[in-house]
Amino acid sequence: MELKFYTRDKFREKFNLNDSDDLFNEFFNWQINEWEFARKNYDTLKELKVKEFNFPDASVVVQFNPHRVGSTLALIDEKSIANRKCFLCDDNLHLEQKGIRLTENYTFLVNPFPIIPVHFTAKFNEHHPQKISDNFIEILEGAETLGEKYFLLYNGPEAGASVPEHRHFQGGTRKHFPLVNFIDEILSGYKSGSGLPHIKEEKNIGNAVLYSVRDTLRRILVIKGRDKKAIEKLFFMVYGAMTNLFPSAKETKLNLVSTMMNGEHLLFIFPRKAHRPRCFYAEGDEQLLVSPATLDFGGVVVLPREEDFKKITKYNIEQIFSDVAFSEEMFSALLTKL
Repeated sequence: MELKFYTRDKFREKFNLNDSDDLFNEFFNWQINEWEFARKNYDTLKELKVKEFNFPDASVVVQFNPHRVGSTLALIDEKSIANRKCFLCDDNLHLEQKGIRLTENYTFLVNPFPIIPVHFTAKFNEHHPQKISDNFIEILEGAETLGEKYFLLYNGPEAGASVPEHRHFQGGTRKHFPLVNFIDEILSGYKSGSGLPHIKEEKNIGNAVLYSVRDTLRRILVIKGRDKKAIEKLFFMVYGAMTNLFPSAKETKLNLVSTMMNGEHLLFIFPRKAHRPRCFYAEGDEQLLVSPATLDFGGVVVLPREEDFKKITKYNIEQIFSDVAFSEEMFSALLTKL
């Protein structure tokens, strides 16, 4: 009987892979070849309509993606969660869906409803709600295991997660997350000027450095360093300050991206004030069905309705981020607290 979940060693053995082979790319291709439902959705992704909006120091790609309507409209109240099956629990996975153990507590799966051309989900092995403070170190360990080609992200339970009842990360290839590469290039030279986000070093512990980043649309914190424990300390300083200043029912609202570059960890923290923008709840022509998560904050805004894709404007993009991202006043208060 074929295994449902593989250790990395077992998967390498099954396909006779060398240490130099890209295990996760091989896993992705195997799943796409074997799993027709996922393959069709990835094929559809190639034909999606997109358009780009450029700002002085940022750019956003808007994607019309009808397959994401379930995530965009997901109900996250306790009653709705109690009345549905959790599709990340082992018994409810697709029959063809296989997994690879990524870290001690997370299993890597191909996401059958993609936003980007290589899209994964890393699910917690037991049914527990999203809470990054319980397993933060594993987003760093997972990114380290994946290597520099990939990233992991975290959507908070009130910050874009459509399945807040089951702890999980998402992942993908870093080349499809341009904000990450762009900011690292700037941090490498540590400069700020015309056409670039404003970046400032705020704090350091050991060899880990915390930077603040401001552009037209967002306020971001970036931690860069080699020592996972030092990064963890800096993260929990930020997390504690946010929890103190901006508490929320389940968890202070944030999104995370973890990746590796030139042997160093890069952790992006997107603090936010709301789960959804005002236009989501508007009526008539004023409504835009958009529910921003980490990929949206990184510059890939997903719209599941074509009518919204046709009418969205640069002004709408600014309003969406203004509604969900930290204001300058909130960001300054957080930095002062730190």
